[in-house]
Amino acid sequence: MNKVIQAVEKNIDDLLGVAVGAGDIIMDYFNSGFKVSNKSDDSPVTEADFASDKFITEKLAKIMPEIFMVSEEGYELDKKKYDNIPDVFWCVDPLDGTKNFIKKESAFTVNIGLVVNKKPVFGMLYVPYTKKLYYSTEDGGYKVHNGVKTRLKSSQSLDVHMVTSKRTSEQNIQELIHNVNENKVVCKFTKMASSEKFCHLADSTFNVFPSFASSSEWDTASGHAILKSVGGNVFSGTDRELEYGKRSFKNPNFIAISNPKILPRSLVSNLLRILD
Repeated sequence: MNKVIQAVEKNIDDLLGVAVGAGDIIMDYFNSGFKVSNKSDDSPVTEADFASDKFITEKLAKIMPEIFMVSEEGYELDKKKYDNIPDVFWCVDPLDGTKNFIKKESAFTVNIGLVVNKKPVFGMLYVPYTKKLYYSTEDGGYKVHNGVKTRLKSSQSLDVHMVTSKRTSEQNIQELIHNVNENKVVCKFTKMASSEKFCHLADSTFNVFPSFASSSEWDTASGHAILKSVGGNVFSGTDRELEYGKRSFKNPNFIAISNPKILPRSLVSNLLRILD
C-alpha cells in the first residue's frame, strides 16, 4: 500500500486536476444542454456522465497506468469485465446525482476513490456547481474553494446532528433518534441530496450520516476516504467498516460517523445496532 500512497502523493496535483477537469466538462453540458437515455435498470444517464467517465478514465490511465479502473458507466457497459477485480482499483462515479443534474439542481458531484485491500485509502470529491474540491491525504483532509485551501476538521460535539438522504424513511429516522435518546444527548437531523454529505461530516457541519437507501461503492469510496482522513469512518455493522470490491459493487445499509472516538462508546453502539 505504501507504494500506492507514494504514487498518489507524487501525482496529487495532476489527480486533483482530473476531478476538476471532469467537473468542467459536466458544467459545459449543464449550461448548454444534453441528451438523456436509460440504463438497463431504467435509471437515467446523460451525455455528461459518459463524457466525464471518458475523461477520467483516460487521465487516470496516464497518471497511474497500473491501477485498474472501476466506474459506474464502465460497469454498466461490460459487467463481466469486473468479475475478478484486483486488490487495488479506482472506484469512480463520473457524475453522482444524475437525476439532480437533469432537473438543473446543484446537488451533483464527481467521486474518485482509490481502494486497496477492500478499504478506501484516497478520495477526491468535486462539486462542479459550487466549485468545491474535497480530498484526503496521509496528513488529513482538505477543502479548496475560491482558491482558498482549508484543513477539514470533524465535529467535536458530543450531541448528534444527523444528515440523511431524502430517500430515508421516517421509520428509520425515528428508530435512530430513539437509540440516540437512550444516551440522553441532543439529536437533530437534516435531509440532503448528494455525496457531499460525507464532506459535510468531515467539515464539522454534521457528525452522523445513516444510509438506508440503495447505494453502490462508487457512491461512497471517495467520501469514505475523505472522512477517514479526519478520524471518521463508515460502518456496515458494529465495529465493522464498510468494505469494497463486493459482488456487483452494491453497498449494504451503513452509518458514517465523523467522530466515533469522541462520542461515548455506548452512543456509537446504540447508533450502529440498527445495522446488526
